[in-house]
Amino acid sequence: MVVYTDITERKQAEAQLARRAQEMAALYETLIEINSQPDLDTLLNAIVRRAADLVGTSIVTLYLLRPDGQGLELVAGCNWPEAAPLGTVLRLGEGVAGRVACSGEPLSVADYQNWEGRARVYDGYIARRTLGVPLQVGERVIGVITVSDVARVGDFEQDEVRLVKLFADQAAIAVENARLLETEREQRELADALRQATSAVSGSLDLDCTLDNILEQVDRVIPYDAVNIGLIEGEIVRIVRRRGHEQFGQKRPLSLLQLADIPNLFRMYKTGQAMFIPDVPAYPDWVWLPGDRWIRSYVGAPVRVRERIVGFLNAYSAIPNFFQQTHADRLQAFADQVGLAIDNAQLFHNVEQGKRDWEATFDAMQDAVVLVDRDYRILRANRAFAELVQCELPDLIHKNYFELVGVPADQIIPQPPADWSATWVQEYHNRICEIQATPLPTNGVRESDRSDSLILVIRDITARRRAEEEIRRRNRELALLNRVIAASAAGQDMAHILETVCWELAQVFDVPQAAAALLNQDRTQAVVVAEYRTEDRPPALGAVIPTKDNPSVEYLLHRKEPLVIPDAQSDPLLAPVHDLMRQRGTVSLLLLPLIVEGEVVGSLGVDAIEPRPFSDEEVALAQRVAEQVSGVLARARLEDVQ
Repeated sequence: MVVYTDITERKQAEAQLARRAQEMAALYETLIEINSQPDLDTLLNAIVRRAADLVGTSIVTLYLLRPDGQGLELVAGCNWPEAAPLGTVLRLGEGVAGRVACSGEPLSVADYQNWEGRARVYDGYIARRTLGVPLQVGERVIGVITVSDVARVGDFEQDEVRLVKLFADQAAIAVENARLLETEREQRELADALRQATSAVSGSLDLDCTLDNILEQVDRVIPYDAVNIGLIEGEIVRIVRRRGHEQFGQKRPLSLLQLADIPNLFRMYKTGQAMFIPDVPAYPDWVWLPGDRWIRSYVGAPVRVRERIVGFLNAYSAIPNFFQQTHADRLQAFADQVGLAIDNAQLFHNVEQGKRDWEATFDAMQDAVVLVDRDYRILRANRAFAELVQCELPDLIHKNYFELVGVPADQIIPQPPADWSATWVQEYHNRICEIQATPLPTNGVRESDRSDSLILVIRDITARRRAEEEIRRRNRELALLNRVIAASAAGQDMAHILETVCWELAQVFDVPQAAAALLNQDRTQAVVVAEYRTEDRPPALGAVIPTKDNPSVEYLLHRKEPLVIPDAQSDPLLAPVHDLMRQRGTVSLLLLPLIVEGEVVGSLGVDAIEPRPFSDEEVALAQRVAEQVSGVLARARLEDVQ
């Protein structure tokens, strides 16, 4: 007896299981390879190559959503015609990739070449059956992968769609991780480049050297073919330094440009923001200057000094679509750093020029020169000195110099030896005067006619001293901002970064305590999450500050600007926290909002235990620190979300 059993379904199931096992093994090996790639470009090429091997199709393309979310950019292709270059952009809804990006669902086209929805930019390219699958991270589409055959028509099978979808999901995670790592690396490299470049630029107070150093350091921040720097003089932009233009035959002298006539410069002047032009010939408002026809791409950034635009950094490339938003952001970060260096150099240049002019005028007018004997009795004086001490010339003779200018008895210099010379500084009528004492020259004078007289030259150095103090103050500001940038770029946890910022603020403002507070998700209260305090000050870490009916918090939330409170223990704005102010001994308070994506997420507080009128310069410095901290918080939140 023979029994026949139909095992067709079992064999088909076994074959299907075997095929899926092979597919899973191939998918596993594929994922191991793409997750081991060292950088984003290598990863993208590995994805399209492995996708072609996995599915067995002829053509694979990979698109990523552009940063502005307004299109898909072709970033990698396998067996893709060279006539369709990388960088090609499809609108959302255009072609298979554009429709998949909009819907977030796979799309199979039986015959792409004859499909009415095909992208016109690819007209003439041979592609038959085509499948598009979204690259998604959670619910967010970050790109699209398409696979195509050049000969076969018909829809893709469900197993093929499933396999490509599994691959696309893992590829999306790999791309997102690679982007995060690349962004983190770029931020570290940028911070390091900015520190080195700023250090080099700030190494001289000579304006010419500073301008040369700036152009030498730009290539640490962005690549370029040519670069120049222009300084604003009224309504004119003077191109004061240029680099790289000579290789393109530009030998014309440095330019004078009308600011209002150059749209890209005028736009940056008005907005205070960097800009880039990917394709200069296609930019309708570009003003062509003699010898500029080689330019294909442009990026520029305004140079700011205390919110005032003083010039522009401009970089050019001979490659179309070379510059992107990242270049603009990096150049702006560099421009913000060199602004202080330029201002310091200009200030120092002005001081030095003023000194030279003053000395020339002094020589011509015989300003403030006094001849005294060894007991400092005045023997002769010029009219400038008489005007300085508000005394008639005849009345000056034989008067004691130190008594006349009001030097205290304990500061009077004793009778000097014959060859003695010295220089000292004295305040007189709210002016800082430098007094230089030198012996009266005796060369060619007979022994019997020689005297032990001294020449005192009095110079007003008030402006120089104040300028030097201003330079030192600005250098301290630059050093503070650099330290905050370094702390944020070091990859430390948020609490440590905030503690570092509190310590830096306390040191700069010479106060015993500073704190950082963050709002909870419901924005009902703020909690002190970091602080600096001297050992004798009470702690505030963990203190809870309600937001409801709290005028100071409402001020920060709605005005989004710093708040200075001279009397923290009685000001109505701080009524809900008067007890905390008394507990901490806070007399004057500076509050600074921390703003992320336009919303206040917390604050920095600088506490003085004595009455303290925070100056506009101090508030501006603290606000720049708060802006840096806000950037760190924004990056941390983005990483948490991702």
